[in-house]
This record gives sequence, structure tokens and C-alpha cells, in this order.
Amino acid sequence: MIEVRNSPRGTGVDIRGDQKDFDALYVALHKIVGEDGEFRGYQSVRMHVLGVCYDLRHALCGNRNVELVENGMTRERAIHHAVVCPSSNVYWSFHVLWPEMLFVLRALHEFARMYARSQSKDCDSFADPKVVWDEHINRVRGLQIAAVHCLKEVMSAQSFRRLQNVLLKEDLTLENYTTQYLDLLNGSFLEAEERTTSLLRLALRLFDKGKEYQKITAEVERAALLHNTAPENIRLNVEYRWP
Repeated sequence: MIEVRNSPRGTGVDIRGDQKDFDALYVALHKIVGEDGEFRGYQSVRMHVLGVCYDLRHALCGNRNVELVENGMTRERAIHHAVVCPSSNVYWSFHVLWPEMLFVLRALHEFARMYARSQSKDCDSFADPKVVWDEHINRVRGLQIAAVHCLKEVMSAQSFRRLQNVLLKEDLTLENYTTQYLDLLNGSFLEAEERTTSLLRLALRLFDKGKEYQKITAEVERAALLHNTAPENIRLNVEYRWP
């Protein structure tokens, strides 16, 4: 089972699981976001979800963190069952910054909705048995639930309720979202002193698309026009300073 834990420094979360957990989540995320160009206006958003897949794959290759987790096997139990086996299992893990995790949480909410519609002809696609029991949607939901639980651990009850409402706003859409703004927030969040107390404010900055967001969007569009390319191909010069 995928586990998500708050990082000690409050910069984000650590996603942890064994090889089967990571393999299954990798497949589920790819399935939910669809093929390249399948969901119009979501190309840049899709790439950020695939960024999680990138870390999943690198973790499985041994290029992220590794932990040994006790599996409950004792010497007495091994003797009783006449088996020779380790008392710990290998778990892989990797870190995701809070701005990125919040964005991916909302993105998965929208992708799951679009994926469900593609799988069902019902008006209420989430009530269709094909969707209710879909293994990919349920694995993605498991990741979302675990991440939201981490938010609950570090936020006041009132702030947490407001943040949940922000993440599930019906009139919010990430279609054609300027994801360069997310890159900017990832960098500034690392430099902040009070991180966990600013998560609600961070979510509002991410999803309200205020003046700061509009300014970045205008700059990206001007750069894209200047270089005769699509806005998603423009990159900001943002450096992360890990604490």
C-alpha cells in the first residue's frame, strides 16, 4: 500500500511503497492522464503528473531513497513455518514539494473525472460499476487520500476544511493552466520559513489565478510569441535551494 508522510522540514511529503506498490501506481497514473494530446488543454498539467511517474520509475531503479521496514517476521515464526527469510522489506521513497503535491492532487481530481467519462456513457459516470471498481481510479484515490491525510496532520481544523473546499471547487479548472507559475511557487516555498502554516495561502495562490498568476501568464505568452513556440515550451529560470 502506498504511504505518504510529511517531511521533517515541512517542505512536502515523502511517498513510500514497495516495488509492487510503485509499479501499480505508475501504471495507474499513466492510465488516468491518458495518451499525449487526449485531453485538450491539459498537456502541461499532464506533464506534472508524469513527473511523479518519473520519480516512481527512478525510485524503482534505486536512484531515490531506500528504507528497510520490519515485516513482522521473527526467528520463532520462521522456525515454525520452516522458512528462511528476511525480517525487513525494502521500501522505496521520494520527496514531492507541497506546491507540486497540491497541484497534482487537483490535477488528478480533474483527470479522474475525464477518465471516468471516457469509460462510461452514464451521466453520473462515477456511479457506473465500470468506474466504481476501476483499479486505476482507486489506486489514484489511495494516493490522494494519503496525501490529504498529511495535510490534516499539520493544519488547523478550520484551515483544513477550507483547503479541502479549494481542492474540490466545481468552478475551478486547470485547463490551459500556466504551469510555469507552479515552478515559481515551488522555488519560493522552499525559501519560506513558516511552511506548514502557509499551506492554505499557498493553495489559494495556486488556484485563484490572481494578479501574480496573470502576470506570469502574460510573460510566458509574450516569450512564446517571441520565440514562435507553444507556451508550454517556455521555461522560467528558477533554482530550488534545498534546506
